Amino acid sequence: MAAETTVAEEEELRRAAAGLTTGERAEASAGLLAAEAMLRTARNVRGGSVNIALRTTVSPLRIVVATALSAAIIAGAALLVSRPTVYGYVNGVPVTSLAEARRYSEQMFADLAQDMEPAMNVLDNLFHAAD
Repeated sequence: MAAETTVAEEEELRRAAAGLTTGERAEASAGLLAAEAMLRTARNVRGGSVNIALRTTVSPLRIVVATALSAAIIAGAALLVSRPTVYGYVNGVPVTSLAEARRYSEQMFADLAQDMEPAMNVLDNLFHAAD
């Protein structure tokens, strides 16, 4: 498939490449250097040119949106991971320590046994009286 660049596009690429110092040329994007090499090769081999996109930069708005979205995803994941496990509630306050939850449950069962002791004594007396 034949493709053509305009003379103005090729001149723009030549100006961009020629304006770079040796240090800048070493740091230039791979896309710019590849485009220059493709145009040079096409001109030497076929005497023609190739159609390539010379402006491959990402718009600042896309960078900002991608950065904000990434930050939101990371923050959300951190909140989900850092949220402590709630083992129960005591007087409306969440209990996040397993040891503290065990202590509260043991205390609850001890209080329940103490509250039920009079009823158990009555039942024991009834059963022993029937003997």
